[in-house]
Amino acid sequence: MPELSNDLAGPMPELSSDPKQALQHPPTGDQHASHDALTNDLRQELALRSAGDQCLGHDALTNDLRQELARLKTPGFAIDLDSGVLRAAEQPSENCLRADPLRIIRVLRCAATYPIAIEGSLALALHAQRGRLAMVPPAAVRDQLVPLLGGACVLDVLLEYGDVLAVWVPEIGVAQGFDQRTPWHVYDVWEHTARALALAGSTDPLVRLALLFHDLGKPAAFSQDAQGQGHYFGHPRLGGQIATRRMQALRFAPDCVAQVAELVALHLEALPPEQAERWLFRLGADQLRRLLEVKYADVLAHSPAAQAARLAELAAFEEALATAG
Repeated sequence: MPELSNDLAGPMPELSSDPKQALQHPPTGDQHASHDALTNDLRQELALRSAGDQCLGHDALTNDLRQELARLKTPGFAIDLDSGVLRAAEQPSENCLRADPLRIIRVLRCAATYPIAIEGSLALALHAQRGRLAMVPPAAVRDQLVPLLGGACVLDVLLEYGDVLAVWVPEIGVAQGFDQRTPWHVYDVWEHTARALALAGSTDPLVRLALLFHDLGKPAAFSQDAQGQGHYFGHPRLGGQIATRRMQALRFAPDCVAQVAELVALHLEALPPEQAERWLFRLGADQLRRLLEVKYADVLAHSPAAQAARLAELAAFEEALATAG
């Protein structure tokens, strides 16, 4: 499986000279194509499993997992291909993680990418040993974090192991369990974030990173009115600052940091249809497409009552965008 973050450690590709054409025909590099194909394959296999087709679905998935895990070469761990459980090769499980703390996030990346479960004692060890992740070189964490966020099974990993990721992004720890106190949300800040990531229709790493950070400024921006409703004035700007600080610490390329911070800062901006062409030439086709993907995923993770009007607004903007220029 390709390491998508390699691109993020170096220069970012230039935008198309024709922003409208690039928006209609997004780039399909080899890394993105192979990652998307793997994600789709795994989703198809999961669908087969849930439909009860155990022979065809399970056998095909087992072969895929064996081939992929053989290439990943994750030392210190073994997977039971019949039960789909990943466990430490030696006991107690803490020994594997102490020997190489990078294994902590490697295990999470594996679980986010493939439909496998983490064995109980290993799961407990990941929580108990999470502090050791601070010992890992930041670029090595980055190279595991990006494919983790793009994984087909990312939701369960984010919900269960947010405390582990908080070692490098402490704002996650504050967001966990933070009651939003608003009718527009049914989840706390971190669960909303996790669900938005899982609902994203794109595996573009810039989109996934923007969704990771998009609401992490909320706890610091929180205020409450006389009726007890929560407000978060300025949280997109704060979220952009958090994204910049944490991504710089993880040694992301400057252009990547700037683009993600921009997406976070703009994720609540209104997109009136009559301003479609203005937004297109302000951001360029690629970045505007990313902003739309961030906004769609964000809306889909809101309460059902809040979705219809906002989805209609985005659809109207896209319709206007198709005829812009």
